[in-house]
Amino acid sequence: MDYYLPQIFSEENPTSPKIVFIGDITQHELLFLYFLSSLGCDICYMNPKGDIANMYPIIEASSTLHMCRHFYEKEITLPIKSTSRQLNIPAQKTNATEEWSYEQLASLATSVVMIKTFGEDDKVLCYGSGVVLHQDGYILTNLHVVGGGKYYSVLYENDTNEYITHQFVKYHDMHDLAILKVDRISHPLPVKMDGQLVRGQKIVAIGSPLGLFNSVSDGIVSGFRDIRQMSMIQFTAAISNGSSGGALLDMHGRLVGLITAGFDDGQNLNLAVPANLIYQFAQNFIEIPC
Repeated sequence: MDYYLPQIFSEENPTSPKIVFIGDITQHELLFLYFLSSLGCDICYMNPKGDIANMYPIIEASSTLHMCRHFYEKEITLPIKSTSRQLNIPAQKTNATEEWSYEQLASLATSVVMIKTFGEDDKVLCYGSGVVLHQDGYILTNLHVVGGGKYYSVLYENDTNEYITHQFVKYHDMHDLAILKVDRISHPLPVKMDGQLVRGQKIVAIGSPLGLFNSVSDGIVSGFRDIRQMSMIQFTAAISNGSSGGALLDMHGRLVGLITAGFDDGQNLNLAVPANLIYQFAQNFIEIPC
C-alpha cells in the first residue's frame, strides 16, 4: 500500500484510475484489488490459465466475469478532452440553444427506470430509480438502492416486461453510485459535460417516489454542498423514498445529477451527485453523442 497507493492516486491522475492485473494471483493481491475497487478504481483481472478458483463471495458479487476465447484488435475513438480544469471531462456537443418545455422534458422518462432489489429470501428489499447511460442496457443508480441485493428487476416506461438481472457491474461506496446491466436495448440520457450549474438554475427531477413510477417534478438549484467530503447539488424539486437513482435534468434534457437523498426534517432540501462525479465513475459506460 505504501508503494502503490501514492502512484495510483496522484495529482497527475485525478479521475478514476484503471488497474490491470495479468497472471496468477495470490490471496493478498486479490484482496488488495478489491480494496482498490472500493476506492473507485476500475479493476480488470486477466488470467490466461482460467478463472479465479474459490473467489470470495463479496468479490464475486461485485465483479463481472468474461470468458475470452479469441483476441482481436479494435480501433477505439476517445472523446476530446475539455480545457476546463475544474471538471476535466470532455466537452459535449449540443445544438440546444432554447430551453425545452416541461412536456418535452417529461418525455425523457422513457430513459428513467424503476428498480426493485431482491434479497436472499426473494423478497423485495427496497425500491429505487435508475438512469439509462448506454443503449446496451447499462443503468446508473445509487449504491444504497442496489447494495446487498441478490438480484434486481428493472421496469421501463411503456414496456409491460419486467427485466430480471444479476449483473451488478461496478460501484463506488463514497459517491454512492452503482451500475447494473439489463439485456435490453435502451435509449440513454445525455450527460451534461460542459459548463457549470449555477444557483437558481431551473431543473427537473424524474424518479419513482413511493413507487409512483416516473413522477416528474420541477425546481431550481438551491446550492452546492460538501456532504461527508463529497460535492453535492442541493435542489428544490420534490422527491421521496424511491426517487434515489433518478434523473436530475437541466432545461436542455441533459443529466446534471443523480438524485441521491433528501432531508426529512426540511422542506425540499434534496441532494444529487453532480455530473462530473458521474462521468469520473461511469465514463466507460456513457454514450457520447456525435
